[in-house]
Formats: sequence, structure tokens, C-alpha cells
Amino acid sequence: MVPALLITLRETLEASLVVGIMLAFLTFTNNLRHKKYVWLGVAAGIAFSLVLAYVFNTVAGGFEGRSE
Repeated sequence: MVPALLITLRETLEASLVVGIMLAFLTFTNNLRHKKYVWLGVAAGIAFSLVLAYVFNTVAGGFEGRSE
């Protein structure tokens, strides 16, 4: 369980770095009207991830045993 949490933390930090770079670039180039699309993409990614995790756990039973 701890390795899965560390991987999740690492990927979350990486994603936040990418989003931060995109928002900084939009601010630097005065394209502030496009920031809402970045945040919509973040929200859509989180929602899709949660739905996919739920479907995976209910349909496929999740990772157990060796596959974990």
C-alpha cells in the first residue's frame, strides 16, 4: 500500500508541475481567457480517473495478489 501511495504522490506532483507551467505560460503571454480551459481539463481528468477507478474495481475486481 505504501508504494502505491508514493507513486500516486509522485504523479500528482508531476501533474501539478505541468499545470503550473501551463498557467504560468498563459499568464506570461496574456492569454488569461484560456485558463478556464486548463482548469476544466484538470477537473475532467480527475472525474474520468475516479469513474475509471470505480469501474475497474467493480468490474475487474481491482488489483489483488500478484497483479498488485
